[in-house]
Parts: sequence; structure tokens; C-alpha cells
Amino acid sequence: MSTIALSCDFVSPARFGERIEARVRIRRRARSVVFLSGELVAEERTLLIGTGLWKVVPSGMSDLALPLTGFAPMALADPFEIHIGPVFEKGARGSRSFAIRIDERHVNRGGVLHGGMLATFADLALGAAVFDATDGAPSVTLAMQMQFLKSARAGDIVQVQPLLLRRTRAFLFVRGDFTVEDEAIFTAMSTWKLLDQGHIDGDSGTNS
Repeated sequence: MSTIALSCDFVSPARFGERIEARVRIRRRARSVVFLSGELVAEERTLLIGTGLWKVVPSGMSDLALPLTGFAPMALADPFEIHIGPVFEKGARGSRSFAIRIDERHVNRGGVLHGGMLATFADLALGAAVFDATDGAPSVTLAMQMQFLKSARAGDIVQVQPLLLRRTRAFLFVRGDFTVEDEAIFTAMSTWKLLDQGHIDGDSGTNS
């Protein structure tokens, strides 16, 4: 299976120790394309709602210690982001570019870069752009729309330079075009909400 498109709305945060259940439904299926919808729930509380389109397709880990030319390792604080890293960055704050070298942890059983891995990298990179634009103000992801244009494999280097499209008093809208060797493989647009310091734990979404 290869992901073609995925759209997610973050409804409520999950809490440590909660059991998360995925409920997925096949909405429509053609010869080589499957349209699915689903949600993640914890104790009957909806965490995320998503829809996606998948294509049925026929069915070497790079050296993580190797630096990327022109990039420096990015300091990661989120435990899940640390797990999928290292991630690299370059450029001044407010115009940073980000890159990750794909390895065997990041691909599906067909050897293709997993759509969920790209979504995680997108949230990381676009969230970093929001962090820069707001001088580190706390924020959460409200929604993300993604388009999977082309596959990538272990050894490929995926790069992105996020673009802040619009900002209001409480919301930011960010886009990223993800490339391998200057060829677009994936695009993402996300909406972020700025939080009051006193409401970080009780708001919806995922913290940047």
C-alpha cells in the first residue's frame, strides 16, 4: 500500500498511560485504490479524525552518523521526534530548512517511506517554523492536509523549507514542499493555534 493523500483533524490530546484505539472504515474500494476514514479514541474520547486515499502497489539502512552537507544536527526535545531522528537544519531562525535521511525505521514493508513518518516530519518542521515565527510561544496543531506525490526509499534525504502563509492573532497557517534531490515528493499545509500559558494542558491538538 502506498499513501496518496491524508487529512487529519486533531480534536483532543492524549494523556500518559491512556490506551489509544484506532477505528478504521473502508469507505470505497476500486481495483487499485482504497478510500478510508477513521478516528483515534481514548476511553471513548475522540483524539483525531482522519480520511485518506491509498494505492495498492507491488511489492539498506544508511549510516545515521554521516552529516549532511551544509546542515547541522537539530536539537530535539520531543521523545517521539528523537526516536525518528536525527533531523538536520540550516539557515537563520525564521528561514530554516530541515532535512532527514531515510533509513529502515522509516519505511513500510514494501521498502517505501511510510506516510506516517512523513506526517511526523512535516509536523516537526512546520511546528519549528511556527516556533520561530512566534518566538517560542506555545502552540498546537489543529489540522494538517497532506498530498503524497512520489515515493522515497531508505538512503534518500528529504528536505523542506517551511513557508508561513498567514498569521492572525490566534492562528498561523504554514506550508511545506518536501523534496528529494529537488523533486517534490510530498506537500503539507497545517493550521496552528497559539495557546495561553495557563491553558496548554487543557487545549486540543498536539504541542509544538
